[in-house]
Amino acid sequence: MSEMLLTNQYKCHTPFSLRRCYVYNPHPTYIPPKETSNKPAIIKALTKAARAARPSRHEAWYTTISVKKNGDIKNFIKRLNEHRARAIDALIVAMSDRLNIISGKVEASVEQLANWCGLSTDVNDH
Repeated sequence: MSEMLLTNQYKCHTPFSLRRCYVYNPHPTYIPPKETSNKPAIIKALTKAARAARPSRHEAWYTTISVKKNGDIKNFIKRLNEHRARAIDALIVAMSDRLNIISGKVEASVEQLANWCGLSTDVNDH
C-alpha cells in the first residue's frame, strides 16, 4: 500500500486533482549522501542522539504561553501531527549530520535536506 501512496498520490474525481493521501512520504528517514571522508566523533554522536531522542516530542513543540488581556498567564497545550513529527525528526537528524562544528552552521540547503530525507514532492528529484 505504501508504494501506491508514493507513486499514485493524486486521484482525479473532478476536473481538479484531489489528493489521495495527506502526505507524500508517511515515514521519512535521512539517507546521507555518499562521502569519502570520515565525520568527527562528535558529529556521529550528535546524529545518533538525534535519532534516539525524537526531538519532535520535546515540550517546546507542545506548549505555548498565552497572556490574557488582564495579564493572566495561561499555558496552552497543542497537538503535533504524527506525520509532521516524523518529518521534524528526520530533518533534525539530517541537520545534525551536516553541521559544521567550527562555524556552527548547517552546510546544506533546505531543498537538499528535504531530498535526503525523502520529503521532496518533486518526483524528478528522487
